[in-house]
Amino acid sequence: MFAKIYNTALQATDLNELKKSLEQAHLDTLDNTPPFLTAGGKLAAEGHIRAAEMLRTLGAMVDPIAMGYALANNQRMVEEYYQQHRASPNAIAMGYALNGNHQLTEYYRLQYKANASSIAMAYAHAQNHAKVEEYRTKHQANVNAIAMAYAQAGNHTKVDDYKMSLHADVKAIAMGYALAGDHAKVDEYRIFYKADVNTIVMGYALAGNHSKVEEYRRELRVHVNAIAIGYAQAGNECKVEEYRSQYQADVHSIAMGYALANNHSMVEEYRQIHHADPNLIAMGYARTGNNNKAEEYRLRYLADPSSIAMGYALAGNHSKVEEYRKLHAASLKAIAQGYQRAHESIPRLYQAILILIKHGPAGHAVIEAISRLLYGKDKQWNPYWINADLKLELIIRAVEELKFSDNIGELLNNPKSELYRALDMYRMALMSLGKWFGLKHTRSLMLVAPSSPKAT
Repeated sequence: MFAKIYNTALQATDLNELKKSLEQAHLDTLDNTPPFLTAGGKLAAEGHIRAAEMLRTLGAMVDPIAMGYALANNQRMVEEYYQQHRASPNAIAMGYALNGNHQLTEYYRLQYKANASSIAMAYAHAQNHAKVEEYRTKHQANVNAIAMAYAQAGNHTKVDDYKMSLHADVKAIAMGYALAGDHAKVDEYRIFYKADVNTIVMGYALAGNHSKVEEYRRELRVHVNAIAIGYAQAGNECKVEEYRSQYQADVHSIAMGYALANNHSMVEEYRQIHHADPNLIAMGYARTGNNNKAEEYRLRYLADPSSIAMGYALAGNHSKVEEYRKLHAASLKAIAQGYQRAHESIPRLYQAILILIKHGPAGHAVIEAISRLLYGKDKQWNPYWINADLKLELIIRAVEELKFSDNIGELLNNPKSELYRALDMYRMALMSLGKWFGLKHTRSLMLVAPSSPKAT
């Protein structure tokens, strides 16, 4: 299908004739060779501007075409796509990375907040290992995204390196192999490493491998929502509608898939006509690094900041996670669960939150105490919160020492336990004067152990 779209558009002289010729075609079918562009993207990369623009006019997604123009170093067309067609800075930065234009890649990362993980994926496709490592170590690019890109590019040595040394998630790797159509490797990861079949089928849907998608639906009973999300990300509206109408794929999941692809018109269609959940849409935009859209959904459609922060956690975007936690009171639990689902290296604070979640109501009470201290730590200008960071560190250390068999309820009433002592630590000498007035414990301990006599 890719070859047909590419060649037909390249030879076309009339838009209406091209429309007739490609009437049943999915215009955004991916090439199966690196760098895995759409036909519009490849035409743009090769300088066939008229053909690329005709495909855009017929409805081809703008991001892959903008990536193609960046790959060709066509800065005039890149700027036009960014300004007029709202092309994603991620796609543009990826194009420049594929071309080896490091200066413009960095410009889009710094000026337009292009996602470091997307850039690292492009460098992986280009086999520029030094730049991949630079973005992983300096800019915290997601190891799962990088491993997926290496799998898609067929670099098995790098895949194994990321799996063994950096613990890259096997389902991300399997998805990369599915995108590349390497069925033997997909089966290896599915059978021997138990890679998630729903993630794999999303890769096959993204790649437009309909026979494999159906095979997985019939024989491995994958969830139809995963299939629909994959097709939505690929911009294959006909296939999305097929799975929605025939197999009742969830409209909220589909809208999130369209958000992941920055397909704003289809997102809006699903929000308005199908009443798709703004929270999942905003999460999709956050996950793909479209900060403006995520914020638009928070302000205009009252999307929950916790959903947005979870999307950023899923993408490993630590700075945006902390922004939404500090400025918009995003839930610590939601953020921690986002990091957990991403199978990425989890920051210590959120690892502690995940441990506490497993300990039931008493664990949740400790989370509330941590949340209060974080609020204070973020307001370092206020003398009342002095040493909140030190107390928080002691609590996290105590949580890290917990065993699953420990009873937190008992530990919170045991003055000798590390957790009790951490929670009951006075942050400054003035507060300890409360003991002279019969206030025997800190506010943190009172929050988690209300049975304590009195608290400051």
